[in-house]
Amino acid sequence: MKILYLTLGGTSPPIVRALREEQPDRAVFFCTDRDLATGVNGSRSQLPEIYAASGFNAARAEIVLVPPDNLGECVRLMLNAFSSPMGRESLLQIADYTGGTKTMASALVLAAFTSPRVSLRVTTGIRHDLTVVQDRSERGFYMSLDRLAFQSGFQAALLPWRRFAYAESVRLLAPMSLSGLDDHARANHSRALELSRAFAAWDDFQHDHAHEILSAFRAVVGQELSRHLAALQSLRARGWSQTPARILDLWRNAERCAAQGRYDDALARGYRFLEWIAQWLLEEHFKILTADVKPDQLPPDYPVSVQAGKKIQFGLQESWKLLAHLAPSSPAGHWFQQSHKLLLDHLVHRNQSILAHGFQPVTAAQWQSLADLIASRLLPVIVAECERLRGSDRPMMTDWPQLPDQFIWQLAASQ
Repeated sequence: MKILYLTLGGTSPPIVRALREEQPDRAVFFCTDRDLATGVNGSRSQLPEIYAASGFNAARAEIVLVPPDNLGECVRLMLNAFSSPMGRESLLQIADYTGGTKTMASALVLAAFTSPRVSLRVTTGIRHDLTVVQDRSERGFYMSLDRLAFQSGFQAALLPWRRFAYAESVRLLAPMSLSGLDDHARANHSRALELSRAFAAWDDFQHDHAHEILSAFRAVVGQELSRHLAALQSLRARGWSQTPARILDLWRNAERCAAQGRYDDALARGYRFLEWIAQWLLEEHFKILTADVKPDQLPPDYPVSVQAGKKIQFGLQESWKLLAHLAPSSPAGHWFQQSHKLLLDHLVHRNQSILAHGFQPVTAAQWQSLADLIASRLLPVIVAECERLRGSDRPMMTDWPQLPDQFIWQLAASQ
């Protein structure tokens, strides 16, 4: 069954032409009733003339009265018509937006745009001016919504970048239809999909995979992402800078979790970040592995509990205390001496969280307090420790870049 939906306005010849050309099984007329203020008849009054001129059987018509200037209500009534039992059972639905007020025509286009099963058409012809089409020159034209639908879906699919949810963008972009699109639109889609995949991989610590994808787009993203590409190089390099690079990258990952409101995840990463710094510096300066501390690596009379037959292992607090004891004047040792009481207060929230030993959700305020402490006091310590390890003549990127929160690499449309 074919259904033709029409907006009915001030002139009937285009409506008659549409009915003759399409020969629908059913017709739904969106029209207006008598104006309450003036008493002037609405477009409903034209229906007898339209039936007579087109030969369409009035018994196969349905009349839907709509307000001439209420866009939202018009869209609602039109969508109801599309989804009625008759509409759901039809094999072909066509919406002709030629007639009616500007609001009615706009509403029919909007309703059709959100209803994939409805095709859109307009009846037009020769114009001697911009007011009316010459009588008897009318004919129907189908309008493609592919480009419009793509642009709408494309922009919506990139919104998750604002909260670093690249994997969500991948899920939205991957199934999009590219039918009827030009080369620029297809290229935009390909670029957005692959860059979303790259940053989703980076967010999952898959640095090699992220580098593989981003390298293919170096000519496009190089200017805006030069620091990111350098950061990936450090993350992948098998040299002295890899561990501090991974530590700094972990902190940015924690910040992204917080930006999504996942404060328990953010604090869990923050805990690992704090622990890793002490582990890194103990290994670099003293060859101490906190997972297997040798008794002869500890200072004489250093307080430690040793169980027979078991390794000596240090957690976060023990690692920092040992580091501060062995290198009290180092940037990290000095920081711990100044901040360890405040740090312990923050670790209480981590220990009470469900990702540690309790069931108390981490709040935004608790996370932000720790984030401020780390950003203002600890990140500069990592910079200083890198310089102490390798000297200022062998610097590494310490102002570690956050991943982008917007997609800016769209192609310019062809002229």
